Amino acid sequence: MRTILFGNPQKDNLLDLRTLVSTIFAGFLLAMLPVWGFGQTDWASPLKKCWEFSSPEMTRFSPASDNAYIFISTSKGSILAINQSSGAIEWTADLGGNFRTDLDVINGRLFATAIFDSRGSNSTVIRKVNSLTGVPFWRYSGDEDRLTYLSADKEQNIYLADPRGVIISLTKLGEVRWKSVFETGITTPLRYHGPQILVGTSSNSLIVIDRETGRISSQVNLSRTPSSLRVSDEGRIFVGDERGEVYGYTAEFSRIWKAKTGAGVTQIDVFRGDPIVISKDNFVYRISAASGKKLWKRKLAGRIFGGVMVDSMHQVFLTSGASTAIILNLTNGNLINKIDFDAPFVSAPIRTQTGFAVPTETGIASVAAGNCKN
Repeated sequence: MRTILFGNPQKDNLLDLRTLVSTIFAGFLLAMLPVWGFGQTDWASPLKKCWEFSSPEMTRFSPASDNAYIFISTSKGSILAINQSSGAIEWTADLGGNFRTDLDVINGRLFATAIFDSRGSNSTVIRKVNSLTGVPFWRYSGDEDRLTYLSADKEQNIYLADPRGVIISLTKLGEVRWKSVFETGITTPLRYHGPQILVGTSSNSLIVIDRETGRISSQVNLSRTPSSLRVSDEGRIFVGDERGEVYGYTAEFSRIWKAKTGAGVTQIDVFRGDPIVISKDNFVYRISAASGKKLWKRKLAGRIFGGVMVDSMHQVFLTSGASTAIILNLTNGNLINKIDFDAPFVSAPIRTQTGFAVPTETGIASVAAGNCKN
């Protein structure tokens, strides 16, 4: 077989040195295309849109998922469980009231509803529902009217937080463990750090709360109000504030670096120990956990709802007013795929067993990495 990569072998079998260097470099670039290119070359399997579920009554709060179903909330106070493989409704639970937070899944198979206002009452109601059947396990009613943050730890204890400075802890059976009222507002979701809860406050600080008692054990002072917070598997703590600064702390709360983004921080995820930061100026950053150095940044077309990992290397992002999902390689920030949908997005994507799902103005659509499962 004759090759033309290194010139014409019939010309005295001599290669021009400049031609050799340039062609070797060109070959190197071609070999690197799977890493540098903007196609699908570094994706293990092609992405496919599998199904779309139409629901004009779906709220704009983020859905949730377990290993079988996607759960969405509706404006009529119902939860729908949608089969991840087929897009068919498996069950409907009419809980009443108006949802006020995202849905959450606890311990895989147990499903906790978002906080909502009960019909005919000003009280807040929490329900824990069997994700296989939609049958409620228990109901909690409280007089707090602004509970916004809902979370659960590995022991299935549930934590509810009011931005005005109230945190309530419930057992997995819905019984109150403790209720704490703080002299400051709450500005971030609750994060777990060993036996402690970390949360950002409006008094420019992180407070460290004992999970068993609800009492403050320590406090970390900041320069500005924190807007996002994340704890890595290694115990590193990453904090983003309303002006776009990001801080890295050790597990013992010693600050090791400060980095600057272009606007307020809205979300922090962790990839291979490094924080992946989303800011209000439509940028995504990867920052070194060791030094605070920006490893890469990528600007997207609009305000970023959020991102979700779809495998060990790639994250999908949705932006406000757009209908194109963006998939980035988090190793280098390269854009590797775009997927168009028929309607604009309304909230962040969620991960499924085979890929991810996107909430739109008309319903929810499923995307699989590889073949769709029916």
